[in-house]
Amino acid sequence: MSGWRRCLAAASLAVGAALVGPAAQAGIIDFEGQAPGFLMDGDSVAHGGYRFTASFGGDPADGGGLVGAVLDGSDTGLCANFSCPTSNTSTFLGAFDDGVVTMRAGDASPFYLAGFDAAFLGHDLLGDGYVAGLLQLTGLRADGTQLDVVFDLFDPLYGFQHYLTDGEFAASAFVSVQFRGFACDLTGFCRPSEANQGQFALDDVVASADAPPSGEVPEPGTALLFGLGYALLRAGQRRRSA
Repeated sequence: MSGWRRCLAAASLAVGAALVGPAAQAGIIDFEGQAPGFLMDGDSVAHGGYRFTASFGGDPADGGGLVGAVLDGSDTGLCANFSCPTSNTSTFLGAFDDGVVTMRAGDASPFYLAGFDAAFLGHDLLGDGYVAGLLQLTGLRADGTQLDVVFDLFDPLYGFQHYLTDGEFAASAFVSVQFRGFACDLTGFCRPSEANQGQFALDDVVASADAPPSGEVPEPGTALLFGLGYALLRAGQRRRSA
């Protein structure tokens, strides 16, 4: 169990599992108005017609316990065991110690994901030689098929950046989207759910029950390329299988 989990589990203000919320709406899910508090394995936060469930994504033998939190970016006292994201003093969602976040509509209907803000959470001041990594999104369609996309979180100051989905992912309706962090070491090898280092922060999620107009992106902004991140992820997978 990591220092972060040990330090906070005892004082956890765990947000209880949320009831199914109202119908999904179009707009930006910014988590404002949510009370800061820690999320234990299986806890959920409901906001803007959507539900975000935190769960442990690592080795089941190490699982359970603290996996996330609703964080106040203006409270620097929360940064004792990790490097807080910069450029965001509002309320946002954090996933700790290989926690994953699964997004669903409150009424279980399909939805489209247009974009989001995200940042890497540096663990224990990077004492284990890890640097900012990747964020993998896995969208599950109603027919059971899945679609993955990977984004780089390589901001040297762990700053929030805006990301847009595009192509097939942006045009697909999903019944759930899972967000999973990967930590990368100094050689570029990226690890999913292995060392309690795959941590990330999430904010300003742009979702809608309606399909985006053909050829248009629902939220204006600049898409960040994820080709490097995907290449590193594939390299890591090949290295693990060798």
